[in-house]
Amino acid sequence: MQHEDPAPRPVAVHMLYDAFRSAYDRARESVPKEIGGFIAGYLLLVRSTNEHHLVIEEEIPVRSRSTALTVEFLTEGAREVADRINKLRRSGLYVVGWYHSHPGYSCYPSKLDIKSHKTYFREPYQVGLIIDPINKEACVFQVAEEPYNMLPFYVWRGPRWVIKESL
Repeated sequence: MQHEDPAPRPVAVHMLYDAFRSAYDRARESVPKEIGGFIAGYLLLVRSTNEHHLVIEEEIPVRSRSTALTVEFLTEGAREVADRINKLRRSGLYVVGWYHSHPGYSCYPSKLDIKSHKTYFREPYQVGLIIDPINKEACVFQVAEEPYNMLPFYVWRGPRWVIKESL
């Protein structure tokens, strides 16, 4: 007997251009410090393949204390963040993960990133987005298996895919 996850894991992540551009621009403007926030979207079932894709439509900036190597979300401004999350929830979007930057040192998750993800983003569909604005890279990971899995990541605007080189 095969057991299914109560919440499926996505096989790929698709992010709207405006949401990605907003997070990317914040990351670029904060160099050399890291920035972070939440990402909101939904799971989409592709019936022809019976696979779930994660669609990210919004980024939610979070006030933080940061250095070139770490970012810590602050409780200051938590009410505004909670209000924005509740408003998004009413429109059918949910917190599907988090994002932060790695300015100049690749877009792969660190041990601290993996630990943070395991602690705060336990749902199988939740992912971490890392943006390196210096090397113009972005990647998405999930902690489904040890230590983590990288997922295909696409940024799109309408029917046109935006390639990484256009950042």
